[in-house]
Amino acid sequence: MIGKEEIKGVITTQELKGELGKTIEIIPPKTQEKSCIPTTQAQEITPDETYTGLSKVNVGAIPEEYVIPSGTEEITTNGTYNIKTKEYVNVNTSGIDPAEYFYNSFENAGSGGQYNPLWAKLVKDIPSPIDASDLSSLSYVFYLYSGKIPKIENMENIHYFNSMFQRNMNEEIEISDWEFNNNWVDMSNGFAMCLCKKISLPCLGQFNFMGMVSNFTYMFYASYSLKEVNLPNLTIPIPSGWSTNGTCDISRMFQYCYAMEKIDMSSFDFTATTYYTDTFGADANSGIPDNCLILVKDQTQKDWVESHFSRLTNVQIKEV
Repeated sequence: MIGKEEIKGVITTQELKGELGKTIEIIPPKTQEKSCIPTTQAQEITPDETYTGLSKVNVGAIPEEYVIPSGTEEITTNGTYNIKTKEYVNVNTSGIDPAEYFYNSFENAGSGGQYNPLWAKLVKDIPSPIDASDLSSLSYVFYLYSGKIPKIENMENIHYFNSMFQRNMNEEIEISDWEFNNNWVDMSNGFAMCLCKKISLPCLGQFNFMGMVSNFTYMFYASYSLKEVNLPNLTIPIPSGWSTNGTCDISRMFQYCYAMEKIDMSSFDFTATTYYTDTFGADANSGIPDNCLILVKDQTQKDWVESHFSRLTNVQIKEV
């Protein structure tokens, strides 16, 4: 160690001349090695408090999340794109492609009019789901419609579903995930004269009697192509002070359904009514075939169907 005033002579960049009063003691620096990972912010790398310097700094590779974007992505069609590595994106689309949602001709559409709306035959798809919270009726909403059926939500205020799918042109109607309220009163003609082959309905729970007959009349009337129906989970209670008459009307429900092969009624309690005129058609010429498979819940329902519609030969209790 060199003390103050102990060097005698001149120290230059070339040589030391003179005499030293004491020996020079050299103390080596205490250094450390450090590592760092690049970030998007500037970093200052310094030695820890007990060190006099850094011997080496190891800088890691740039992490993937800090990759500097470069280049340009050209987007000309709707879709989802990963543009993480691009600095710029040029979007040049026309928005929604009308061809995805609409047909461009009225092929076999007929003459139109109030009960034959041509617009319904132009629609391919409707964005799903649809909010129905402000409606009380869905009557005729899919009348003559042939496009994809969207899910309808928030149906707490809906009471009327009559003719909702009347003359619908889809091959299958699948609405088993819809959530109906218990205050509806009318499903008459709901699927009448539709062209589909199979219909699956949602759970309707227990009908909340509102002083009106729950109406299923003509529900599947004259759906000539219909082969299979899964009726909803539904119980029609007998209101206090009422007889069994009139709380549910299933008259002509399946009249003129000539192609019907299977009706699953095992979750549908229809025995609390005396309104059942021609529910399955008076005979095979005006209703379902005699040997159409009809699945019921128990012996009580089986006896009820066979006693009121003796021509039906294939009523079976559904195995659980």
